[in-house]
Parts: sequence; structure tokens; C-alpha cells
Amino acid sequence: LIFTGIFSLMGLLVSLYLTNLLIKPLKELVGVTRAVAGGDLQVRAKIRSEDDLGKLGKAFNSMIEDLDKWSKERQNLWNELKKREEMRGQLLEKVIKAQEEERKRIARELHDETSQSMASLMVGLKMLEQEGDGIERKHRIKELREMASMIMDKVRDLALELRPSSLDDLGLLT
Repeated sequence: LIFTGIFSLMGLLVSLYLTNLLIKPLKELVGVTRAVAGGDLQVRAKIRSEDDLGKLGKAFNSMIEDLDKWSKERQNLWNELKKREEMRGQLLEKVIKAQEEERKRIARELHDETSQSMASLMVGLKMLEQEGDGIERKHRIKELREMASMIMDKVRDLALELRPSSLDDLGLLT
């Protein structure tokens, strides 16, 4: 009876040892899996033997290395994409600024040079109208003055369409 109890106790201890020997690597693999799921790609499974659990551990380590490599590649691509997006934004800003400067220059040129020329034309026509004595000549000159006035209005409107003065008046950025 004593021998049976001793052998039973020894059998129980041996089975606990063997169970622990099998369960411990599985628990470690579960811990590695949880760490990887939490984002830790630096953790690796311990390889204790070349049995099926060792092969599973190697497969886990290989998978983690691939995930780490892909994660770094993805981060590099993301950083490059952000850099390119930033450059695109800067280029777009420069294009818009250049367009606004060109519009401003054209509007100023239309307003200053063309309007002054048309005003000179109107003054010259008015002087011609006052000098002449023919009714038809006066009528024709009056039509030319009206046409010049209409052209000035159209040029002014075009200048305002290209660059509304409210942008400058309100202090909006170009």
C-alpha cells in the first residue's frame, strides 16, 4: 500500500512535470502572440527544441520578422507620401500665387495704360468736336466719344473681373 502510494505520487509528479514541459512553451507562444497583437514586433519566441513546438516558434519568429519588415516599409511609404503631399501643397500655393500676381499685373496694365489711352482719345475727340462746324462731323465725333466711353467701361469691368478690388480692400491674402 505504501509502495502504491509512493508510485502514485511519483507518477503524479512526473505527469505534472511533463505537462508543465509541454504547456510552458505553449503559454510563451500565446504571450508572444498577444505582444505582437499589441504592436510589439521586437518580441521573439524562445526556441528550446527542434520538435513541433520549436518549428511553430520558428514560424512565429519568421512571421514577426516579416510583419516588422512590412511595417517599416509601410511607414517609409507613409512618410514619403506625407512629404510629397507637402511638396504638392507648396507647389499649388506657388501656382496660385503666380496666377494671382499675373492677374494683378494684367488688371493694373488694363486699368493704367488702356484707360489712360482711352481718356486721351476722348479728350482729343472733344477738342475736335469743339473746333469743327459741320453738324455731321460733330455727330460722328460724338458717336466716337460714346464708343470710347463704352470701351473704357468694358476695360474697367474686365480689370475688375480679373482682380476684384474687394480683395485688396478687405486685405485678403493672394
